[in-house]
Amino acid sequence: MDNQKKKKSCNIMRYVIGIVAIVFGLLTIKSGGDVLFWSEEARVAAGNYVPEVLWFNFQYLRQL
Repeated sequence: MDNQKKKKSCNIMRYVIGIVAIVFGLLTIKSGGDVLFWSEEARVAAGNYVPEVLWFNFQYLRQL
């Protein structure tokens, strides 16, 4: 019985980590999009950034 509790706990932890990773990825895409396309405020707040890196992220996203 103890082994089943460990497996269940491990599965719950995997789901939580997965959800956190997905939310982090979506926020990263949103903030990168703001810097590239929409908000002058976001560009100023980003400071020195490499536009090629942001474009690469969006190009990779299109391939998915």
